Amino acid sequence: MLDRVVGDLSRDPDGRPQNLLWLGSAGLFALLTAVGLAVDGTVDLFALLVAVVFGLGGLAESLPADRGRLVYRVRLLTVVVGAVVVVLGLVDVLGGPDLLFGLAHRGA
Repeated sequence: MLDRVVGDLSRDPDGRPQNLLWLGSAGLFALLTAVGLAVDGTVDLFALLVAVVFGLGGLAESLPADRGRLVYRVRLLTVVVGAVVVVLGLVDVLGGPDLLFGLAHRGA
């Protein structure tokens, strides 16, 4: 199981179609964050973190194949930031403190 995870993280980048999808998604979530900042004057932390996750994924797919170690580290960072987003969302949904979604509503 661990070999499969390490193998998936350290595989060669998929290239152009994949990185355009990741970076386009990052751009959409960044735009969502910017619109929220312009309209409400608050930053939606969830959308910002998801934009970072997609942006890191796009960066990992954009790197050349000979940068395997860097690709592995960027993908690992993507997984860690994504896991943080999931954990903070679960804490919020299960009745804990509003660490992720509540920050957007403090300014209102």
